[in-house]
Amino acid sequence: MKNISEIGYTSLHLKTDSQQVLHMLKEEEEWPAFIAELEEFDTLKKCFLNFIVSFVPRSLNIRADTLAKGARSRGSSFEAVNSLPPNGSSSATNPFLVIS
Repeated sequence: MKNISEIGYTSLHLKTDSQQVLHMLKEEEEWPAFIAELEEFDTLKKCFLNFIVSFVPRSLNIRADTLAKGARSRGSSFEAVNSLPPNGSSSATNPFLVIS
């Protein structure tokens, strides 16, 4: 989220196929073990004028789930979705990231 904000995006729609992650983000008082991460998440989401987190069924998230699992198995880490600056088009001003 930090990298996306730094390259100029003002809108972000995060999609997750994990109901648990979605619940954690919406009901943080129930997750004291993740308080530091949730505080950082809250701080970073304030960088965006438009910010949405929503659920996407795993059946519609197969490609992203497969890529994420492959990256984890190789020890890879991804910090940005796209390194191109926004150009005013709808795809640039409304990027989305699928969290698996």
